[in-house]
This record gives sequence, C-alpha cells and structure tokens, in this order.
Amino acid sequence: MNKLTQRIILLLPLLLVLTTFSAAYSSEKSPRLLQLQQLEKAAFSGNFPKNHSLKNIDTTRMSQEEKALYILIQTKIALKTQNISLHDTLLHTPIRYFKAQKDTKRLAESYYLQGEIYRLNHFFLRATDCYDQAALLSNENRYLQYWTNIRQAQICRFKMSTEAHNYLKKALWIAQEELNDKYLIAKAFYEQALCCINEQNFPPAMGFLTQAIGLLDNSHKDDIALFETELSNIYLMQMQPDSALLHIENALAANTDSISLPNIAIRKGYILGECGQTTAAMSQILSYIGTVPMTEQIRAYRELSKLNERNGNNTAAAQYLKKHVLLRDSLDADRKEELIEKIQSLHEYKRQRERARQAEQETAEVKLIFYRLFALASIGICLLCLGYYRTKQNKRKLSEELKEEKIQRMEMCMLQQETEIALAQEKEKQKQHEIEKLNQNIEYYKRLNAITLPILMRRQNAQGALHLQDEDWEIIVHNTDACFNRFTTRLKEHCSSLTEEELRFCCLIKMELPMALLAEIYHIAKGSISRKKMRLKEKMHITEQSFDEFISAF
Repeated sequence: MNKLTQRIILLLPLLLVLTTFSAAYSSEKSPRLLQLQQLEKAAFSGNFPKNHSLKNIDTTRMSQEEKALYILIQTKIALKTQNISLHDTLLHTPIRYFKAQKDTKRLAESYYLQGEIYRLNHFFLRATDCYDQAALLSNENRYLQYWTNIRQAQICRFKMSTEAHNYLKKALWIAQEELNDKYLIAKAFYEQALCCINEQNFPPAMGFLTQAIGLLDNSHKDDIALFETELSNIYLMQMQPDSALLHIENALAANTDSISLPNIAIRKGYILGECGQTTAAMSQILSYIGTVPMTEQIRAYRELSKLNERNGNNTAAAQYLKKHVLLRDSLDADRKEELIEKIQSLHEYKRQRERARQAEQETAEVKLIFYRLFALASIGICLLCLGYYRTKQNKRKLSEELKEEKIQRMEMCMLQQETEIALAQEKEKQKQHEIEKLNQNIEYYKRLNAITLPILMRRQNAQGALHLQDEDWEIIVHNTDACFNRFTTRLKEHCSSLTEEELRFCCLIKMELPMALLAEIYHIAKGSISRKKMRLKEKMHITEQSFDEFISAF
C-alpha cells in the first residue's frame, strides 16, 4: 500500500464528518427561508391559508433573499385582498435583488405586481412599462404572460385605444392553445366583449359573452352574473327589454356577491320600466337607489322621473328630475372629458406627424452632408496615397531629410482627414440623439395629457368651475416632472423665489392648456390669466421671448 492510498484512508473519516456536519447545517441553515418558499407557492397558487399571517414570521435579521421573498408574498396577498394603499417603492428591494441574482421568474412576478400597484393607483404610464418588463422576462410563465396582456388591454380600453384587441388576441391564444384553461378563456372573451361595447359593436360582444358563459361552471357564479348583466345591458341598448329581463334574472340568480347585488338589482328596475311594468320598476329602483354609487343614482333618478311622468304624477316626476339634475355633474364631466381627450389626441397626432416629417427631412440633410464629406475624404485619401507613391518613387533622388519631411507632412494630412471624418460621424450621432429625444418628448407629452386632463375635468362642480385638491396638484406636478426631466426642480433652480402656486401654474402652461380652461381652474377672467403670465415673466427676468415660449422650451 503506497503512501497516497494510506493518506486517503486516513482522511475518509474526516471527510465523512465534514459532509455530515455540512448537510446538517444546510438543512437547519434557514428554516425561515423554507417557510417563506412554502408561503410563496401558496400565495401565487391562490391557496394561501386564511388562518396564517405573515406577521407570524420573524422579520429580524433577515437575509436579502428572505426579505425579497417576504415583500413579494406580502404584496401578492395585499393585492388579492384589494389593498391598493401599498407604496409604489415597496417592490424596489425584491426587484434589485432578483435582478442581481438573475432570478428571471421572480423578477417577472415582481415587475407584474409593481405594474398592478401603479394601475390600481392610475399611474398607467408606469404600469405599462412594468407590464412590458414582466412580459419580456416571463416567456416560460404563460399564466403571467396571459395576465400582462389582459392588463395592457384594460389600460388601452381605458384610453380608447384599438391596441387593446391585439393584446386580447395574444391572451386568448395563450389561454386556448397553451394553458387550455376555460376560466381564462372566458375572462379573455369578456374583455373582448367590453372592447366591442365601447366601439358600439354589439353583435360580436354578445357572441363573446355567450361563449364566456358557456365555458364556466357553478364554481364561478359571480363571473356568470357579471357576464349575464353585460348581456342584459346590450339587449336593453338594442331595445329588446324582454331578452334583457331574462338575462338580468339569470344574473340575480347566479350572483353571490353582496357588494355587486344592488347594481344588478337596480338594473332590473330599468328593464321592468322598459317592459311597461311601471309600478314594479319604481319599487325595484327605490329599494336599491340608496345602496348604489352616485353615477348609478343619477340614472336611477332620471328613470324614476320618466316612470312617474308616464303614470301622470308630474309632481313626483319634477322632484326626481331635480335630483337627477343636481347629481349629473359627474356624467357631464365624463362626456366633456371624453370630447377633450379626442380633440387633444387629434391635435397631438397632427403635431407629432409634422415633427416626424421635419425630423426625417433634417436627418436626410445630415446624411447628405455626411456622404459628401466622406466622398471628399476618400478623394483626399486617394490623392494622398498617390502622392505617397510618387514620393517613394523619388526617394532615390531626394535627400534623406527631405524624404522624412514629406512623409511626416503626408501623415499629418491623413490624420486631419480622419479627424474630419470622425467629427462628421459624431455630429450625425448627436443629431440622431436629438431626434430620438424629440420623439420621446412627444410621446411623454401625449401620455401626460391623457392622464392629467381626466383629473381636471372630474373636479368640475355644477356651475362648470374646477376645484382641484392638493392630491390633484400632486399628480399634475409629479407627472410633469416625470415627463419633462424634473421640470419644477429645474424651474426652481432658475428662479428660487417661485412659490408652490406659481410652480403649479407653470406646470399647466407646460401642458399647453387653453386659456379658457386655465380661467376655469383659477376662477378668474382670461385677462387675469394674461396678467398673471406677465407678472411671472417679469419675476423670472424673461426678455427675449414670451412666457409661453419660455415654458415650452424650458
């Protein structure tokens, strides 16, 4: 037996002990991590135990992995319970950790949950970016792919964008071809139906809803009630009250959610009225009018006024009509909001198209200049090469000093030409960067107005005046800073004496809001708005241009 064999035999017991110790240590290394991993599976499968709370987990001295998992699970459960008060920075920790660990699965889930927080808090631009990141990272997680497409479609539907159909086609293909999940297929059909209803395209909407109902069993009664209610609304819009009544009865029979019951029940009252059952309709509406949202109350009071007028009770009809008029401000605001959004989108599209045309023209001119410089440089290099060749031919006739001098001169010329070419290429890159930045600002501006204008319009009172609250101003300032590179911060640095109210006014000017809308916001005449601009112009020492031009270019 040689010495090597002897040493191995002697070391075997030591290796066995070390292996056993290591295994024991790893098994007891982090029982908390094992617990979190089990809770993670339960949370993302939807089977999280009701009698268990994350508070039972010791959060002291957590590792980075444990902390990241803890926040991920906490966010998932909070969103499932409709707790949307979560801070938008909560998921930054798990996102950083999972990105560093290259854990794409959990990173995709983190981005999706971050998008959910932004969406539920109406930060749609940020939500879209998070959903895009989740979709890029979740190729293997087809369930997550499905839901990212559904959420993107919902945001597009909110913005009245036809891009919603493309997202829904992707979601439906995943649900049918890859997951073969009837519930997910039904949800995709439902979202497609909502898009068709928005477009006043009722036949395909009815087809999608019918298919969705046929796919669900009794374990999804609340979804069936929701789909039946939408079918009833379509039939009522098409003046088919008998069919609408049948489907609203189906919805009431399937509904198990006490929260949604009043909305379904009061719609039954509308349908009874269209069927000529006036007394029954009024009784049904009055039974639930106090339990529905204000927007639904507006319609309910209008229906009660019509029903009483139909019965000859003009006094009651007038009273209900008065209540309807007092509450319909929100409905008028929504209609005005939609009109302004469409007009703004049209103007923005025209401006974007013109800027894109100008950018293309400028790019073509830059390319032409570059090609000319390149051609001249090539000719110059060729001439230099020819001169260099001739110089070499005359080397024997020239002295060594003269030969070296000519070579050096030639090399300097070549270097100069190369420098000119490099300079031209750098100018081209800078120009392209400016064009890209311009296009980005255009897109930011479009999205900013799509988010902010609805906020302004929803704050109108019965007289049409606007009353913006501090949280509205906070959203406007926040989105302006996000879209225009810390706009208010830079403005404050430019003029440190600006007040908070003046900074807010500058944000509205940056949005290019019309004079009439500014007058409504500040409850002053248009002339007062102009004087307000002049005072700010003097305060900020603007001399070469108008106040609007300065703010637009700033």
